[in-house]
Amino acid sequence: MEIFTIILVTIPVILAIYGVIRKQRNFVLWGYFIYGVIVLLAESNSYRLNHDFSHIYIGSSYLSGTSGKSDILRNRENSSFGGTQLNPSNDFFSCFIY
Repeated sequence: MEIFTIILVTIPVILAIYGVIRKQRNFVLWGYFIYGVIVLLAESNSYRLNHDFSHIYIGSSYLSGTSGKSDILRNRENSSFGGTQLNPSNDFFSCFIY
């Protein structure tokens, strides 16, 4: 089971590294999003087993991190995050909508 877990976690990391090397934003976002979902599921499973609230804090931090990447789920290619242009969608609260 450890080998399966290691392989499952390295796939999104390799995907993100490939996106950095090829300078393709979608691969980086997908890799980060999949990794965040894996961490969220692992932390919720750990909380279920031993009821330690630190797992809730770690899982919620990854949930907020992956909700910012939700523009890949909405297929927005040209989302601007510059200082002069504000993004009109509220990506922080989109994790509660999905």
